Amino acid sequence: IASHYKKGTAKYMTAMVEVRKLQEKSVTDSIKSERNKLAIKKLYNNMSLSEELAYWTKLLAYAKKGSKKYKAIQIEINKINKSISDKILESAENKLDDYKRVNDMTLSDEIAYWTKIISQLKKGTAAYKEANLKIGELKKDLNEQLSSLDSDYQESAKSVSDQLVEDIQAVEKEYDDAVASRRDSLMDTMNLFEKFSS
Repeated sequence: IASHYKKGTAKYMTAMVEVRKLQEKSVTDSIKSERNKLAIKKLYNNMSLSEELAYWTKLLAYAKKGSKKYKAIQIEINKINKSISDKILESAENKLDDYKRVNDMTLSDEIAYWTKIISQLKKGTAAYKEANLKIGELKKDLNEQLSSLDSDYQESAKSVSDQLVEDIQAVEKEYDDAVASRRDSLMDTMNLFEKFSS
């Protein structure tokens, strides 16, 4: 349509605006059509999120890079990735809660669990950030526990050391007293013999 008018004229500009509107409507209609096709497939085939992701990824391969259709498909893919991450996080939380009800789990075990979960999540998603926050909180709690154990150990070690010093001093005093008593006893006996011999 725009090729029928001379470039730069008002009619040409108006025609170009109309062409752009039609292109945008075409992209919007195309994405709506794909969503409808997908909805029908999901209804009859019970599609999983990963199958839905594969569907949009396949469409992305045929779209021209940088085009509006390409960007619209990327938005759909990002939505699905977010849904997948959210489901992984929700499932992980439920599984962890169930496991903790039945078993004892240390903070180190929880950190290892969340580290494994975070490797399955896409970086930058809210689920990834939430899992990362959980790991940070668990590490902080573990450090506090270790700090508390360390201070308890140092207090116990000091108490044992102080008690040991007191016990050693008491034994040394008892020994010194026993030696002094034996010496005095021997001296008394010696004095008794000296008196007897004189």
